[in-house]
Amino acid sequence: MEDNRLLKLIKESYVASCGIYGSPSIQADLREAGEQCSVNRVAKIMRQHRFKAQIGYKHRHIKSGKTSSTTANLLDRQFNPPAPNQTWVSDTTFVRTY
Repeated sequence: MEDNRLLKLIKESYVASCGIYGSPSIQADLREAGEQCSVNRVAKIMRQHRFKAQIGYKHRHIKSGKTSSTTANLLDRQFNPPAPNQTWVSDTTFVRTY
């Protein structure tokens, strides 16, 4: 009966974390809520009910191999415009260089 009561609390914490938390984090959440249980007990209950933590969610995968497209050179390297407000230059620090 105690395991069923803990299962409800574990499920609430697991769903609140979007399936990211494992047994140590869920046990810390339960401890903050005032529950007394060990990490091993939480892990056992999670294993029995097939709750698994999401692994590797912090890593970003950057695709490579495809070259970036460039825009046309509208200035044709003419840096002295004939009149004011004819040519505008923006900050290009966002362009990838790899």
